Amino acid sequence: MHLPLSIRQLADALRGTVRLGQLPPLDGLATTAERVVFTPHAAQPGSLFWDLPTSPSIYFPEEAFLRGATGVISPRRIEPWAGRYAIQVTDLGRAEKVACQLARYQLLHSTASPTT
Repeated sequence: MHLPLSIRQLADALRGTVRLGQLPPLDGLATTAERVVFTPHAAQPGSLFWDLPTSPSIYFPEEAFLRGATGVISPRRIEPWAGRYAIQVTDLGRAEKVACQLARYQLLHSTASPTT
């Protein structure tokens, strides 16, 4: 399952600044993430790591990239790795609302429907 927003759409919704790696993702700003994660330990190839302002480590975005995350959203300026992207947000209230909406979407679309 892919999330319904591309990098461009997500950055617009967040009013954030996009930074692409030296080699941008193959689909450029049309790239979508497979899922949102809120801890770097849950990051996998194709995931989008949401670096919360309460994160205890400034190294979490790098750990998420190391584990395969395609993108990072953070209030800090992050330099993305090759083939990756970062979105810097300044309006944390707006970012939290978007994060909740994406988490809800992900939850509703990832659960298997019951069979009878």
